[in-house]
Amino acid sequence: MKKIIKNLLLGLITILAVINYTEVFTQETDEERFPGSSKYVGDLNKRGNVKNATEAFDLLLGWRDEIKDSVVSTSFLKEKGKPDDSYAPWRANDNDKKTAWVEGVKGDGIGEKIYIKIQSTDVERFKPWTVNFNIINGCAASEALFKSNTRVKKAKLTIYEARHTLGTDIDIRTSDLVINTHKIIDLPDTSIAQNIQMKIPAIKSVKKIDDNNRYDFYLFMAELEILEVYKGTKYSDTCISEFNVKDVIEGK
Repeated sequence: MKKIIKNLLLGLITILAVINYTEVFTQETDEERFPGSSKYVGDLNKRGNVKNATEAFDLLLGWRDEIKDSVVSTSFLKEKGKPDDSYAPWRANDNDKKTAWVEGVKGDGIGEKIYIKIQSTDVERFKPWTVNFNIINGCAASEALFKSNTRVKKAKLTIYEARHTLGTDIDIRTSDLVINTHKIIDLPDTSIAQNIQMKIPAIKSVKKIDDNNRYDFYLFMAELEILEVYKGTKYSDTCISEFNVKDVIEGK
């Protein structure tokens, strides 16, 4: 009996060792195969100061917090005496119009961008999408703050796509970014929520479905670029209280 128990314990230890080795091996393999991919970075300064769409995309592939890590931006305002994340990009994705993302450059923020993750899909299951974005312009916490701060008048909304695979901690981009579609939008000077609709009829970088790409995964990301603003009566900081994906409707 003792010998049987001993053999069982040795077998269990061996199984656990194999599982642990497999996890380590898989992690090392992913890093070796895709050395240029970004590691997950939860640092606010990194996610709030991206240099371009590719960097934004790579950061959005790695997330642990659905609200905070689904949005990044090219800049954000830091105000003395307030927490650093008071105007962080994720404030536009928290479903609270009393908070806002505020760009952090001098002037009116023309050219500043905020990015949000839309959705991932595989080629086999993809059907045409209608994406509904929810935008609440300006600092909507109060009428006084709305008027005193700068708001977006005109913006460019661009949807990017790229192929990715599953990593051990984060998904990993395995192709260059491709612009799927874009359009110029005009936002009224109001703090009332606006619905902006975009069509994605196809995965643009896939010419045809075959056995080589049938189960490839693609992530879609939206970029909102400030082109023109309504001037604030007191401040030049441009604010957006909400910019998020309301829903994705398939087959339309």
